[in-house]
Amino acid sequence: MYVDLMKKVGGWSDVNFPKDTAIVKFTGICEELGELTKATSPEEELDAIADMGIYTLDFCYKLNIDLDHALFLYSDLKTTTGWIGAMGPYLTKFSQGIKEHLYSKMLLNLTVGVVELFRFLESRCKLHAVPLQQLIEQTFYNHVAKRNWKDNPETGEVSNVVDLSNINLDGGN
Repeated sequence: MYVDLMKKVGGWSDVNFPKDTAIVKFTGICEELGELTKATSPEEELDAIADMGIYTLDFCYKLNIDLDHALFLYSDLKTTTGWIGAMGPYLTKFSQGIKEHLYSKMLLNLTVGVVELFRFLESRCKLHAVPLQQLIEQTFYNHVAKRNWKDNPETGEVSNVVDLSNINLDGGN
């Protein structure tokens, strides 16, 4: 479902933002959450949801989280902290390089947080009768993938579109 798209998003991001880390992607998710809370129309809400989905796919790419496997494995898992609560503290420690003995627990909590986030995004999409994956794919391929921030850092205007056909779908980042 999402793994091929995740690799396309991650490959595009690697070209346009080669220095970005998972923490940068998490801040992007949070920025779009702010946009979602301020949305005053269905179009604005769907735009924020799509962008959160794209940032989340890139986040998973950076951490080598197999989103399809995680969605299957944790499909019935419920936590009491919510996705930000599940991700925030562990992402902070992970990015600081501290408490490395908790790495597997950190990655598990980040993965659970991603699953919770995707379930939240799916529930918001259902309010608009739009499938989440379709929304993310359309936004990525019709808008985001056409931007070239590397060549045009001020506007992202398209001059040389990033060639997505060269993105390796068999390997990681």
